[in-house]
Amino acid sequence: MERVTEVYPRAREAGTPLGLRVGRQVTALRLGADLDDAGKPAGLESQARSVLQAMKELAEQSGGGLENIAKATAYVTSEAHREPVNGLWWEELFPDPMNRPAYKVLLSPLPTGRLVELDVFAVLGATRRRIDLPGVPARDPTVEIGGMVFTSRIHPTLPFAEGEIAQGGMKEQARQAFTNALGLLSLAGGKPRHVVRFSSFGRTPDHAGPTREALAEVFPEEADRPPLQTLTNFIPAKFDVMVEMAATIGGSE
Repeated sequence: MERVTEVYPRAREAGTPLGLRVGRQVTALRLGADLDDAGKPAGLESQARSVLQAMKELAEQSGGGLENIAKATAYVTSEAHREPVNGLWWEELFPDPMNRPAYKVLLSPLPTGRLVELDVFAVLGATRRRIDLPGVPARDPTVEIGGMVFTSRIHPTLPFAEGEIAQGGMKEQARQAFTNALGLLSLAGGKPRHVVRFSSFGRTPDHAGPTREALAEVFPEEADRPPLQTLTNFIPAKFDVMVEMAATIGGSE
């Protein structure tokens, strides 16, 4: 078993670790912003910049850097806060669109005064490789890093169709999103059996049934079917379902 090490900020008097390191893997859950100089919660921009700097410090204090960040998930309390957290401040830290971690912003209840929190996963000694499915534009990337593949939330977009979305309701959108995920995995050098898990996102719990049906058709053998976590959260109005994938391709054939 690899040793688990707490990763502390440079100002150790803070007393609270930023995250944990297990071998080459570094993780943090719900990084949050400190209070301002007056002891009051800061505004959205200040909090967002603070948690992004905490992510950078986590990587550096673990012996790595931003190039080792594999994926991140931000949580905000308001739909109006999604785009600022997903845009300017994130892009300042990762200015090259071809070299960004997998990333998404979800809605979530947060402690009083908190406007944004961040989950982070990094792989020391490894750097990201962006994977794009031809003909399917993606703002937030799929990446391969250290033999693992992480996606952002994948759209049910048809390849080479100028952004056209799969027709036929939730099930067909889910099927297309799973198909796109497996296409990305193949381009990364993996196979369907390398999928560790899928997550699906819909505006209501009603998306769970059709999404599970679609997954059963994409993976007809139950023994080979990856686990699926169905989540109710914000998705853009033009979609009914989005999916996310994690896979471990390693050096296997």
